[in-house]
Formats: sequence, C-alpha cells, structure tokens
Amino acid sequence: MPRPREKGAREVRTLERGLLVLEALAELGAGGLGEVAGRTGLSKSTLYRLLQALARRGFVEETGGVYRVGPMAYRVGQVYPQKSLLQAVRPEMEALAAELGESVNLAVPAGKEALYLDQVEGTRLVRLFTAPGSPAPLHATGVGKVLLAYRGVPEGLALPP
Repeated sequence: MPRPREKGAREVRTLERGLLVLEALAELGAGGLGEVAGRTGLSKSTLYRLLQALARRGFVEETGGVYRVGPMAYRVGQVYPQKSLLQAVRPEMEALAAELGESVNLAVPAGKEALYLDQVEGTRLVRLFTAPGSPAPLHATGVGKVLLAYRGVPEGLALPP
C-alpha cells in the first residue's frame, strides 16, 4: 500500500498533467487525440483518461473526436480578473476611449505574454479587437511594450521579428 506522501505526489502529478492538457487545448483551439498528445508529450492512453476526466467535469468538450476547452474552464477563469480591479479601471478606460476615439485594453503580465482582461472599443474606423483571456506576445503589442518598458524583459524571452 502506498504511503500517503507517495499518493499525494501522484495526485499532484496527475493534476499538473491535466492542466498541461488544458493549456495545450487553449493554444490549439481544438484538436484530436494525436494533436494534443504531440503538443503535451503524453501517451494517447494517458491523455484519453485525462480528457475523459476533464470532460466529466465540464473543463473539456468532445465532438467527433475533436477536443476543445469546455465551459467550466471559462467559468473558473472568469474569477481571475477580480471584480474590484475591473470596477476600478473600467470608468477610466471608458473615459480614455471616449476622449481619444481609440480602443483601450487592460492586460496583465502572464509569464512571457500579456493577458487581456478587458477592452473598451474606440470609435475610429481601424480598431483592434481582443477577447478577454486572449494572450499576446509582449514584444509585438502596444500593451506588451508598456509592460516591458516598466517591468523589463523577462529572462529567456525570445523577441522574434
């Protein structure tokens, strides 16, 4: 019989693998077992068991052998941008968008990317549309460049043209 410590370590490893699967699906948008296995490095049998567990909880959906992130992942993710932050900055974002006619984005650093939390659309003809939860390369977006200017370049961040 495994010691409790060993069982806990195994459970943590399983959780980490499940999160790896969700991250891969978020990057792919949707994918079959082979695509997700290739992205995660997991065997298809292990991956299938993880996908089934995630599907039972609503974190993954499957249609015709194609998997995508499910609604429960969205629900859990919506808790992240704390309402106090969004409530505090939304009026300022709206005022800035009205004054300049440009879209205003709220983003936070997330590893080596910027993660968009909110957007107020501008009135100008040319606009950038971002969805809350969308990541963007730090070096290739205005909001990312602002984060780099004030926080510095994270170690190991590649800056492809």
